[in-house]
Amino acid sequence: MSHRTGADLYREWWDEVTTDAPPAGWSAGDPALDHVEVAPSRIILVAGPPGAGKTALINQWVGGLLSGNLDVRVALANVEMPPAALLSRHLSRLSGVPLADIRKRQVAAADRAKLDEAAARMRGWLDRLAFADAPHRLDAIARAGADFGADLVVIDYVQRVAPADKASGLRERMNVLMTELRRLADRGGVAVIAAAAVSRSRDNAGRASYAGRHLSLASLRESGELEFGADDVLLLAPADDADDRAAVRSMLLAHAKARYAEPKDVALSYDRRIQRFAPDEWIEAASPSPPSNGRPASKAHDDGERGRWKGDRR
Repeated sequence: MSHRTGADLYREWWDEVTTDAPPAGWSAGDPALDHVEVAPSRIILVAGPPGAGKTALINQWVGGLLSGNLDVRVALANVEMPPAALLSRHLSRLSGVPLADIRKRQVAAADRAKLDEAAARMRGWLDRLAFADAPHRLDAIARAGADFGADLVVIDYVQRVAPADKASGLRERMNVLMTELRRLADRGGVAVIAAAAVSRSRDNAGRASYAGRHLSLASLRESGELEFGADDVLLLAPADDADDRAAVRSMLLAHAKARYAEPKDVALSYDRRIQRFAPDEWIEAASPSPPSNGRPASKAHDDGERGRWKGDRR
């Protein structure tokens, strides 16, 4: 086995430490997400129960990264939702027009201008977003990303993606998949954001629960390798007092693992009508109706133009 001493590594390491150029990475310009570093060779898992909004959160993250970094390229593989549905979610979030109205083609005449404006913003980055076609095997997704020159590969979600190598049983498949995902990130120098399913945890009364305060790294479904292989793990779940029927839900985004930084939990509001997350103390001014929690309105987040963060790998 080959090796290098600390003295061998010193010069390269010291030059990196003392340079004025920060390492490569990308910011979405989003206060709900920018405490998590998206950078080459990083693997970020967004895990949560069904219906928690994992796809919506990742969609918002991708939109912000594309808007704020004019050279970043994203390859996305979603095993459950066609590209047109994902684009409609972007349109709803950016316009403030309810997704149901867009899907049913029942947009009010007064909202047409909002759709046009949002669509114009999307056209500024759509040529840097690619959707991987089936089959949903990691080697096929990796090839699609490489052909597209992707800086970021998004997988939604890992339990539904097959590894290139054979594996017997779902647990072993997840182990193999995570090994291959790490190889893709390290050798390809790309960032990876992936959604992951979780299992129910037991609450204090012994009942199965998806409540955020009962979820942990042990909740990741099928494999501890997901926990060990990821650099960051975010657990997205409704807050204990969240109303499951409310249009705007209180959520917790728990930073359960942070390999290179200090973890930070964030309280969020999730407006399901327009597929938008915001820090919980904010109210989305573009929402079609007042939120159910009755808090006063303040400035809303959008995916406007933002500067590059932490260098440029190109």
